[in-house]
Amino acid sequence: WHRIGKVMDIDATVSEAMKYVDVDFEIFTSPAFVEMPDGTRLQTDHNAIVREPTKDDDQYRILSVVGGEWTPIQMRDLATYLDPISEKYPVETLGAIGHGEKIFLTLDAGEAAIAGEHHNLYYLITDHRDGMGALTIAFTPVRVVCQNTLTTGLNSAKVSVSLSHNRTIKTDTQWYTNIFNSMLRSQDQVVAQMNRLADFELDAGEAEKVINAAYPPTSTPRRLKLSNGISQDDVPKE
Repeated sequence: WHRIGKVMDIDATVSEAMKYVDVDFEIFTSPAFVEMPDGTRLQTDHNAIVREPTKDDDQYRILSVVGGEWTPIQMRDLATYLDPISEKYPVETLGAIGHGEKIFLTLDAGEAAIAGEHHNLYYLITDHRDGMGALTIAFTPVRVVCQNTLTTGLNSAKVSVSLSHNRTIKTDTQWYTNIFNSMLRSQDQVVAQMNRLADFELDAGEAEKVINAAYPPTSTPRRLKLSNGISQDDVPKE
């Protein structure tokens, strides 16, 4: 069921694409119970993540069991935040993995030449709905269509952020999609800056200054200070 993603053959916003690919299903959490040998049901402190029936899978599916604080974000919420971006940068791919445990979509962020190398850039959003990961937003040169390319895309991301499924997941996602939207709008400026950096050469002294500024010497730990000056002869063998 939805083992691979769909490469879009039309220019579409996220709202249009999720209906076209049939990934506009909802998920929700429900209290998890344990059934004892005598048939007694005990409520746990955990919740089950449940996916509603879809057009091609007419059963409720339990995606995972998570702690009580885990909070879902719906595909329609992501569409609301991303539609303004996808009007300019249309959906390139969209899909679900497993029974919907993972959702991914890429927007076509255009092309750029950096340091003489040609890059296709994609705006990747992926959501783990199995309690084993986060919602991730990233820029990547990899077009994601399946689990393998999803892994490669995340590993190749130039900029990324991961958002935990806590009670602020909606507001966090909205805030970061706004930030990434601003990055897309300033893409030409960013690419120009990258090219200037690629053409600039540092001598050894300048490079050392940059490294020392980024990684200043650490302070000596207190225990190490106390042991300074003590040799093996100062400490009895016992």
